[in-house]
Amino acid sequence: MKKTLILLITVILLVAVNLYAADGDLIVTGSAKVGVDAAPTPGVALDVVVDEMPGIPVKAANFHIDINGSTNPVGTTTALRSLIEHTGSSSWTQARGGDLEFWFNSLEAGSSAFTHIYGLNVVVRDRYENNRNYSGDSIVLLRTNGAYTGNGTVSVEDMIGAMIENPSTYTEDEIEPLSATNLYGIKVEKQTVGVNNYGIVLNGDGEGADIVMGAGQDVKLYGQNGDFIIDSNGNVIIQNLPTSDPVVSGALWNNNGTLKISSGS
Repeated sequence: MKKTLILLITVILLVAVNLYAADGDLIVTGSAKVGVDAAPTPGVALDVVVDEMPGIPVKAANFHIDINGSTNPVGTTTALRSLIEHTGSSSWTQARGGDLEFWFNSLEAGSSAFTHIYGLNVVVRDRYENNRNYSGDSIVLLRTNGAYTGNGTVSVEDMIGAMIENPSTYTEDEIEPLSATNLYGIKVEKQTVGVNNYGIVLNGDGEGADIVMGAGQDVKLYGQNGDFIIDSNGNVIIQNLPTSDPVVSGALWNNNGTLKISSGS
C-alpha cells in the first residue's frame, strides 16, 4: 500500500512539473488534444475540440484579462497573440497569422437555416454593471501595419492591408462556389452616433490614400478644399469651384452659373 501511494505521488509530481512550470503556465510538447476523447491532430500543438451543448453558447476558448489594479499600465495588454517567426535559411510558400473557417459539413440530408456567420466579430461594450466614465484617444477595431527594424531587408511586390476576394471563384479543395443573392465587397452602414460621422475616410491629396480605379490604376479620385456629391436624386454637386479660369488644362470652373473647362492657357 505504501509503495502504491508513493508511486501515485511520484506520478502526480511528474505531471505537475511537466505541465505546469509556474502558476497558469501550460506547456505542450508535441501534440495534445483538449476536449473530446480523440487522437491529437498531427502537426497541431494544441487541439481544443468542443461538442455542442444544447441551450448553452459554445466557446472553444475564452480569454479574459482583467487589467484592474494598475494605476500606470506599462506596455500593451494583449488577450491573444499569434506569432510566426522565421529564423533559418529556408523558403516557404504561405504563412497565416490565423484562419477563421466555418464548415458546412453535415452527412444528413435535408436543409438547415442560419441567421448570421461572422468571421471576426469585434465589439466594444459599456457593460451593464459599469459605473465608470472612460475617455481615450481612439478605438481601432482592425489595424494593419508593418515595422522593419533589423539589419536585413524585407521587400514585397504588394503589401495589402485588406484583400477581399470573389468567393464565387474560390474552388480550393473542390469546394463548390458560393451562391449569394447580394454580394458586397465592403458594406458600411449609416454612421450616426458621432459628432462628425463618416462612412469611409481617405486622407489623400493625390499622393496617397486616394480612390484609384481602372485596370491600369490610373484614375484617381480625391478631395481638396471642396466636396464632390452625388445626391439621392442623381444630382452631381461640386462645391467651391473657382469662379475664374484656373488656367489648368482640364480643370472645371464656374462662369456665372455656366460650367466651363479650362484649356490651360
